[in-house]
Amino acid sequence: SDWLVTLSSTHFPYLHRIMKRSEYSKLIAINNPLTFDEISTPEILEKKKKVILVCARMSEYHKRISIILKAWMAIQKRKEAGGWTLKVLGVGPDLQRYKKFVSINHVPNIQFEGQQSAEPYYKEAKILLLASSAEGWGLTITEGLQRGVVPVVMNSCSVFGEIIQNGYNGYLTPDKNKKVFENRVLQLMREPFILRQMQLKALESAKKFSLDSTMDKWEQIIQFSKN
Repeated sequence: SDWLVTLSSTHFPYLHRIMKRSEYSKLIAINNPLTFDEISTPEILEKKKKVILVCARMSEYHKRISIILKAWMAIQKRKEAGGWTLKVLGVGPDLQRYKKFVSINHVPNIQFEGQQSAEPYYKEAKILLLASSAEGWGLTITEGLQRGVVPVVMNSCSVFGEIIQNGYNGYLTPDKNKKVFENRVLQLMREPFILRQMQLKALESAKKFSLDSTMDKWEQIIQFSKN
């Protein structure tokens, strides 16, 4: 092969460990492009509701949805949470387990939406939650950025830092630290000015991952190979 392409340069140290090669000059990174055809304009922010979104496969091993549900249960005890709803999109082997947890613990203001087209939910949501144990890229994060949804993400793998600038267009919280995770969500609920500024920066930062930008990277390595 001429090249070995991975989604992020943050994967390189891991690949070095498992490949055990003498040199890695063929190893390069090209990120996934944005999912939707365009990035929303700031006008979309005026139509948003007090909705927090989870968009994931309902698999505890990979997505750790139980952490989000426990955090939401704690958040609901705070006055800042008034009027906010958590919407959970997706299906998977642990969906019934999550519904049972919510029912037994009487967790309010949460809706399991099942398998749906995600884009309408990104358009109405203000905050996106992610607590995955690991991701190759984190497509839901860039989808959220395109629609002005501020991500609050447990920093379980280094690739998230390539997408989220902590405190600028979203929050990266220490992995498995539910308290910090909760506090970042509560801060965004409590401080609409900060939330709005981060929404605007989310829209702006999405441009970094445009289809044109990704295609340019592919074209460069193809042209280099021809030469």
